[in-house]
Amino acid sequence: MSHGRIISLDTPQQIKKQYGVGYNVSCEAKHQFENQLDAESLHNAFDSVRSIFFANEDLQGVEESSDSTDRKLIIQFPLAHIQLLADLIQQVEIRVPQLQIDIELNSLEDAFIKIAEGDIHKEQQLIKEDAQKHLFMSADDEERALEDYFKYEGVQSMCRKILVVTQHRLLLFYRNTTEWALILSPILFVIMLSFILYSFIKVGVRAAEERAEQKRVVGVSEEDIRVLEMDKTVQLMLKISFGFLLSLGSTFTAGKSAILPMEERKVGLRHMMHLFGLNSFEYFFGLGLADLLINLAPALLCSIILLAFDEVMERKYVPEFLLLFWVFGESLTVFSYAFSHVFGNPETGIRYISMVFIFGLLIGPLVVLNIAVAATDNSQQGLLGYSILYCFSPLYTFFMATYNISVRDSDVLDPWKVFDEVPSTQVSCGVMALQIFFVFSVVVLVDYCLRNSYKRQGGSHGDPPPQLEVHFDVMEHE
Repeated sequence: MSHGRIISLDTPQQIKKQYGVGYNVSCEAKHQFENQLDAESLHNAFDSVRSIFFANEDLQGVEESSDSTDRKLIIQFPLAHIQLLADLIQQVEIRVPQLQIDIELNSLEDAFIKIAEGDIHKEQQLIKEDAQKHLFMSADDEERALEDYFKYEGVQSMCRKILVVTQHRLLLFYRNTTEWALILSPILFVIMLSFILYSFIKVGVRAAEERAEQKRVVGVSEEDIRVLEMDKTVQLMLKISFGFLLSLGSTFTAGKSAILPMEERKVGLRHMMHLFGLNSFEYFFGLGLADLLINLAPALLCSIILLAFDEVMERKYVPEFLLLFWVFGESLTVFSYAFSHVFGNPETGIRYISMVFIFGLLIGPLVVLNIAVAATDNSQQGLLGYSILYCFSPLYTFFMATYNISVRDSDVLDPWKVFDEVPSTQVSCGVMALQIFFVFSVVVLVDYCLRNSYKRQGGSHGDPPPQLEVHFDVMEHE
C-alpha cells in the first residue's frame, strides 16, 4: 500500500513474476584463479559476461545489480526468460572458464523494493506534470503575470533602494554594541582630559584664594592679583583646548563608518548588490543617510553636557554647536567612505584610517605649517597655509569653528589676539558641506569604476554586465 491505496495484491510467486523479480546470477573468480587474475583481467572477464547477457535485445529486464563490485558481478535475471538462463550460463562457462557462476532466487523483499521504486517514479512524474502546468506558462500568461506584478508590487524606485540600504545600516548599528561605544568614546576622551586640566589649574587658584583670605587685607598684592587671574586662565584653556581635544578624539574612531563597506566588498556582497541593480550613488547615499542619523547621537550628548557645564561656551550658543558637530560627524563619515577604497581589510583598515586622519589631516599639517612659518618668518604664507588647511581638512575646520563659538562674548580673549578673527559657524558649516559634496562625488565615481571594471576585462562598451542564468530541472527542484 502507498498513501492509502493498494499497489499490488497477489501471491508471493505472482508478485515476483509480475514485477520482474527472478534470479541473481553472480560471477566471481574461481579459487584456483584468484591469484592469477589481476584487476584488469577480472574486468575483461566481467565484460565478456556482460556481452553474453546484454547482447540479446529480446531479453527485456536483464540488468546489472547495483550491488556489483570490482571482484563480483551480479546480474538480475527475470523469471520471464528463465528458459534461456541455462544456455547463457553454458556460454559463460565456455568463454570464461576462470569464473565461477552462482544462481540465487530473489526474495520477496526484492519485489517490494521494485514496487516501491515504481511507485516513487510514478509520483515524481505526477509532481513534474503539475509543476510544469504552473511554471511553464504561455506568452499571454507570462505577460499578464508581469503586468500584475508591476501593478501590485511596483518597480523598485531609487528612493526605495536608498531606504533599504539605510535600514540595513541602522539595524547593524543597533545590534552592534561596539559601535555604540565608538561614537561616544571621543566625548569621553574630551571629558577626561578637560577634567584633568581643570583640576590641576583649579587647585592652584583655590590655594591662592585661601592665602589672600588669611592676610585679611582690603587690597591684595600684585602677586595675588596675578594668581587670581588664573581663574580666567582656566576658562581660556578650556575654551581653546575643547575644540582641539574633540577633533583629536574624533580621529581615533573616525574610520568606523568604513567598516561596513570594506566588509561587504571583501565578502562579495557589494558586487552582488550591483548586479541586482543597486548603483554606487544609491548605496553610499543610503549609508550616508543612516550615518547622518547615527552622528546625531554624540552631537546631542555633547550639547547636553555643555548646557550643564557652561565654562566652555555660553548656553545660548550650544544649539549652534549642535549643528556644527552634526555636520562635522557627517564629513568624517564621507571621508571614511573614500578611505575604504584604499584599505581592503576591515580589521586593520580602521586603524590605518585613524592614522590618516591624525597625521594627514590634523597633527601633521599643523606641525609642518608651524615649522615653515617659524623658519621663513613669513606670516602671509603661514596665513595662506592655514586657509588651505581650513578648506580641505574637516578636523581643522571644526576646531576653528568650535573656538569661535567658545570665546564668543567672552572677556578672556585679550591675551589671545592671534585667534581674534576666525570664520563664523555658518561659514564653517558651508565649508564642511562643500567637503562632503566633493568627497562624496569622488567616492561614487571610484566605486562606479570598480563596479564596472568588467569592461576592461573584455566587455564591449555600453553592454550590460553578464547576468547569471539559472536553468534547473523541475524534478531536481522538487
